Amino acid sequence: MYIAGTKAISILMRILFVSALLAISTFSAHAQDSTTNKALQTYNNISFSRKTTMLTVSFGFSDWNKQNYKLPDSCRYGSGSGSLPIYFRLERAVGSSISVAASLAFDAFYYNYSREGYTNGVLFYRANTDKVRIISPAAQIFYHFNKLIPVRRLDLAVGLGFAANYITHSNYPAADTVSQAVKPDVTLMACLSGRYYINSHASIFASIGYDKMSLCSLGASFRFFDRKYHP
Repeated sequence: MYIAGTKAISILMRILFVSALLAISTFSAHAQDSTTNKALQTYNNISFSRKTTMLTVSFGFSDWNKQNYKLPDSCRYGSGSGSLPIYFRLERAVGSSISVAASLAFDAFYYNYSREGYTNGVLFYRANTDKVRIISPAAQIFYHFNKLIPVRRLDLAVGLGFAANYITHSNYPAADTVSQAVKPDVTLMACLSGRYYINSHASIFASIGYDKMSLCSLGASFRFFDRKYHP
């Protein structure tokens, strides 16, 4: 049942991702007036500018929580599910090279393990499954290298911030028992991210760094110019 639920969540996330892409693309195409169009034609190749908002959806790879799952000596690992953290980031340009962002990340997987026990002096192992959920809201500030690396359509930035990781376990293994547990954790975030703009609104997104969720993420970004934007 849990495997089916995990697959359903994964499929739902992908459907929401594709739907978001289509909805945002349609909105972007119809939301421009004549003044904005003229500005976009002039600034189509600028990688970063003020009075813009960026929405990013990406998927993480190399799951940090799963790779760093620790078992006590009385347990041994069996198998686990795949995992694909998903990130949502809303970013606002507040200066010619500075932006601030709020983000939300979600991850889910299950981890099978066996705990040793004895019956009449005979060693045996009892199977257990720990269902893990992670929700991670975060805030970051970014410096964009648009003035130092003026490459057309490339937006390269370095970011720092903090994330609050709320980790929920259904059967977390301790030394001699299992229990449900919620483990909050505040961690420093540091990353190098890049966008390559296909047009003035849409870009391919990639990020690598440390946030206790994944090593890197890939996805797409959408840029919105203020309606009264004047270059």
